[in-house]
Amino acid sequence: MIRTLEKRLGQVEKRGGGGGGGTAAAPAVGEGLRFRRDGLRTHRAKLGLSAKDYGKLVGVSALTVYHWEAGKSKPRAKQLASLAQVRGMGKREAVKALGRK
Repeated sequence: MIRTLEKRLGQVEKRGGGGGGGTAAAPAVGEGLRFRRDGLRTHRAKLGLSAKDYGKLVGVSALTVYHWEAGKSKPRAKQLASLAQVRGMGKREAVKALGRK
C-alpha cells in the first residue's frame, strides 16, 4: 500500500512539478476527485467485500459506507483521497490489505 502511494506521488510530481519557479499553493486533499455512490456500490460488489471491510480499507465505519451508497451523506475531501486509493485496488490487493489469505 505504501509502495502504491509512493508511486502515485511520483506520478503527481512529474505532472505538476514543471518549473514554474514561483511559490504555488499546494492542492487541497481530494481536489479534483469526484464521488458517485453507484460507483462505490459497484466497486464494493466487484471486490466482494462487506461494507465493514470496505470501510476498513477507506478508514471509515460500515455505517458511513452505507450512508454514502444511499446518498444520505458524501465523503469529505480527505475521505475522497482514501476512496480513490481503494478504487485503484483489485480483489487480490484488497484482500491482502485486509490481511486475509
